[in-house]
Amino acid sequence: MSLTNSAKKLLIYMFVIFLILRFSSGCQRSTNILEARKNSLIYSQSEEPSSLDSARIGDVPSSIVAFNVYESLLKFKEGTLEVVPNLAEYWEESRDRLSYVFKLRKDVKFHDGTKFNAQAVKFNIDRQLESNRDENMPYATAVYGAVECVEILDDYTVKFVLKEVCSYFLKNMAMDIGAFMASPDAIKKSKNNDITKNPVGTGPYKYREWRKGQSIKLYRNEEYWGERACTENLVFKFIKDASSRLVALDNGEVDIIEKVDIDSAERIKLENKNKLDISEVLGTYYMAYNTERFPFNNKEARRAISQAVNIEELVSTICRNYASPATSLLPKLISGHDPNIKYSSYNENVSRETLKNLGVKKIKILSLSTVGIFGSDQQWAEAVQSYLSKVGVESEIQACDLKSYRDKISKERDFDLCFYRWISDNGDADNFLQILSKDNPELNYSRYNSDRFEEILKKGRNTAYGPQRDDLYTEAEKVLSEDLPLVPLFYNQEITAMSREVNNFILNPTGTIKFALIFKSQS
Repeated sequence: MSLTNSAKKLLIYMFVIFLILRFSSGCQRSTNILEARKNSLIYSQSEEPSSLDSARIGDVPSSIVAFNVYESLLKFKEGTLEVVPNLAEYWEESRDRLSYVFKLRKDVKFHDGTKFNAQAVKFNIDRQLESNRDENMPYATAVYGAVECVEILDDYTVKFVLKEVCSYFLKNMAMDIGAFMASPDAIKKSKNNDITKNPVGTGPYKYREWRKGQSIKLYRNEEYWGERACTENLVFKFIKDASSRLVALDNGEVDIIEKVDIDSAERIKLENKNKLDISEVLGTYYMAYNTERFPFNNKEARRAISQAVNIEELVSTICRNYASPATSLLPKLISGHDPNIKYSSYNENVSRETLKNLGVKKIKILSLSTVGIFGSDQQWAEAVQSYLSKVGVESEIQACDLKSYRDKISKERDFDLCFYRWISDNGDADNFLQILSKDNPELNYSRYNSDRFEEILKKGRNTAYGPQRDDLYTEAEKVLSEDLPLVPLFYNQEITAMSREVNNFILNPTGTIKFALIFKSQS
């Protein structure tokens, strides 16, 4: 049966309508995707967090995410080490410096709707005091070790009573690890006293979901007590490989990527498609000697090995112009840093003669196998190996993953020289130099033990901020430079790349990023 002209026209008309509707639907989906991307900020980090519980965070990948969910009583002003109010409006220090009273904000709620008040503060601190905490609270001692107790004076006033004077106590209260305030209700309802699966803070973003091995998603806290976050959604995407992170940035899959290596940074500069941020952080990369066994139980052997390495040449070769050689352990931004301190001077001839006389013929070097911004530990180890061969010392390099590395330097102790870096948590000299304290075996990989050094640190902790305190930490570092349990190599910088749409990116010297302040240009 043939169709009439009218029927044919009707079919054609209906087909055209179908095409229009389908095209419109596709356009709508594309528009929705574009809108979603405009309302989302995607940050790609190399490592996945280990925890999102406010008291169980002990690593940088975790703190970068948690910093947006939780807040501390105090904070560091963006881009500086100045301590300013946050959840506490102001504070008072007692005349004897053994107690601090904090007046809390009254307009703050946790993400679950419960009140932030003095009871909540006491609950969070008590949870991490020595009598209550468990072994999975890695920063409890560092942050609250000097705290005797917390007293509630009224609903919005708390008093911290200290066991001893602690000059950097206020800086501890601004830290992005250990000092976060979490909802007591959420903790009480959690399994095993752990809110990693349901982090509830007071911050500018709320937790939405964690897809293991893929991403963590946060969304804007519309009832935030401060200025609302610029972007509606914040996503942390985990991409381990540096080149893959850069491809994701080039393809528009992410907005910001961390830990850009030098070659990639050069390429980004050349192509000019994305932009770079190069910021100095409070970190120093160093090589440490095992002072517990021959040959490095002898200070002269440590000095001779140090003299064999041309640090300026080494740093220039590997880091190019992206990092400067370190003369001291304390970075330039930390009070107490003295530019005149120098741990070692290159002298190949003296090194060769001393090592020959001491009978040093072979050493074992331990390194990480992972690659960072400034090459891998193994690359640094091989460079040092080359220098040592010139002075008649053979070296065996053992490269391993992070877990094995930590076990070997902390427990097995089967090495002579290793590489490590330290980034300050609170911008204080004590936080940096205490990694060489005999009371800190978890970080004192050299197993350095000096009564003189310990005495100076103790004085520093009890001395108020000012020139006298700075002089003490300068003196402590002079002791280190004489004893040489380690040799600083270079001061850390962080290289971050981002889309040209990204604005107001600020990396704090302690390594934190206030994502709530970042906004994207509307194209």
